[in-house]
Amino acid sequence: MLVKIDNPETLAKNEQALAAKIVAEAQLANVNVGTRAEVIAAREAELERAQASVVLAQKTYDRVSQLAEHGNAPIARLDQATDALHESQRNVDQTKSAYEQAVNGYTKEEHEIAAAAVKKAIADIAAVQSIIEQMVVYAPVASQVYQRNVEPGEYVSPGVPLITLIDLDDMWVHFDLREDLVKTLKVGDRFDVRIPALADRRITVEVKLIATKGEYASWRATRATGDFDLRTFSIRAYPVDKVPELRPGMSAYLDWRTRG
Repeated sequence: MLVKIDNPETLAKNEQALAAKIVAEAQLANVNVGTRAEVIAAREAELERAQASVVLAQKTYDRVSQLAEHGNAPIARLDQATDALHESQRNVDQTKSAYEQAVNGYTKEEHEIAAAAVKKAIADIAAVQSIIEQMVVYAPVASQVYQRNVEPGEYVSPGVPLITLIDLDDMWVHFDLREDLVKTLKVGDRFDVRIPALADRRITVEVKLIATKGEYASWRATRATGDFDLRTFSIRAYPVDKVPELRPGMSAYLDWRTRG
């Protein structure tokens, strides 16, 4: 482990996502269980009361209708009895629908919606967890710290290098050549270079990469009159034998004209 990043906002989002998952699972469990027996009993009692009200309203209407027919009751009273009967009938329809809904339980679509809510909550947790996992930075390979770009307590942003590592098992010598000199070089060629930092120690390196840099060597043209400059090629050569003392940044020297 190299670096631990603290992000209270992300941790709070993780807690919110966990709480949302608990709520979604509870809603799904409620849907799977179906309507409680107490609710069904209450809806049934409401339906019975509504049906009893219809019976009473019907009797009242019949009596008032007979009285009004013989002129013993005003028409307004008959209108009131008629409205009361219609209202009680509509109430029966509503309570019956509510009772049937309670008996049938939740629909297939409601089950699917509840299950989808749980899946979404799980996905939200995974998304936040992926960010939290990135808050702890581990070395990708066995290596050494070459440069630390941040200090404890500093703010960091995504994409900003925190630490530079070096793999001492993957060292190479890099140099540039003009294209008129590259023609005498090919991948696999070996030659010795001198390392001043290691008491002018000579090490044998092997060329493994020859690539154009897309730049031009400004110190020499192809002809004396000069019509265009020569391209520069990037050369990478690796030590044939492992050199434990070799470090990034050390200079390597070679007389290209007398190389062996």
